[in-house]
Amino acid sequence: MKTPESLSKVIEEEIANEVLYVELLHFRLGKTHLLLLTRDLQQLVLPVPYTNVPMAPDHMLGMANVRGQIVCVLDLAIMLDIVDLNQHDQQHCIILEYQRMHIGLVVGEVQGIHRILEEKYHAVTEKEGMHRAMKGSLEFDGVECQVLEISRLLK
Repeated sequence: MKTPESLSKVIEEEIANEVLYVELLHFRLGKTHLLLLTRDLQQLVLPVPYTNVPMAPDHMLGMANVRGQIVCVLDLAIMLDIVDLNQHDQQHCIILEYQRMHIGLVVGEVQGIHRILEEKYHAVTEKEGMHRAMKGSLEFDGVECQVLEISRLLK
């Protein structure tokens, strides 16, 4: 077991060597495992009640008030053409800010947060057949996870 002193030394060495990490939120939509940079997130909440917007696109579920903030709630499964899920799979709402808009993405079960080297994240490349919003894929605990980039998704 590492002592606080040894952990402190490891952290100091990483800082000295300029080792940089990124953190990725791991969640599911049906059987699809996805990763999203935590720096893109504002908060993670349980599903929020929303008001339908007439004549909105299919992926726009509506508008919601989340802790005093008006949020546009989007169905990520529809946006990514994921069909292998049911309504019970949508357990959380990821709140983020993109170009001064507050957006809520309805997602499934949150699996946790993974910390990886920044260079490994930047080395991920898009694979043929992936949705245009995906940067590529990474493997964690034997599970292939697709890396979602918000800027690509909301173009």
